[in-house]
Amino acid sequence: PSPPSPSVIIQPTAETGCSVCGVGKEVTNPDAIFSFPGQPATPCGELEDDGANGDLSSDQCDFLPNLVSLLCDCQPISAPSPPSPSAIIQPTTDIGCSVCGVGKEVANLDAIFSFPGQPATACGDLQEDGGNGDLSTDQCEFLPNLITLLCDCQPISPPPSGCSVCGDGKEVNSPDAVFSFPGQPATPCGDLQEDGETGDLSSDQCEFLPNLISLLCDCQP
Repeated sequence: PSPPSPSVIIQPTAETGCSVCGVGKEVTNPDAIFSFPGQPATPCGELEDDGANGDLSSDQCDFLPNLVSLLCDCQPISAPSPPSPSAIIQPTTDIGCSVCGVGKEVANLDAIFSFPGQPATACGDLQEDGGNGDLSTDQCEFLPNLITLLCDCQPISPPPSGCSVCGDGKEVNSPDAVFSFPGQPATPCGDLQEDGETGDLSSDQCEFLPNLISLLCDCQP
């Protein structure tokens, strides 16, 4: 199946509703605030209403209990609960993560991910939040399953396999100078540099060329 087009918004699919705390549990701290990166905070009470009204998708019904259990003070229904101060979830990821999962990246930056009761967020912005460490470890874990199709997650492209014919950190400053090699046609330094960058040179050629052409092609940092 083809990936969703830009501006696609996930629609709720839970018809009968669910408890954001999990089966048999309820929110006992409705004023505690649940936050999602780049979106306004939502009181646990409103989140519980969204679940009960069927405004959450089945995926959201599955992952939310693990996220809100402590914050919203989820307790067995009708059981007494100790008071809990209002709190906001703070990011806990120091080094960032990929919202698509390890080794993958967002290919549809403009596709829109929505969360109940909060404004839509572009997949590109969500990826940036992950890379900056603005997502919690829990969010880093559940988001790949939610956004893979929507954001068109793809394996990260490998870096170019080319090289600089002048050596690392240097480039040709005399592209019209002509380099000749016995038995082969003469080649301008500019073309030679392009061949290196596009990966058309062997690893051996990448190693010996800098010493041969440094002066001729006026290699400079």
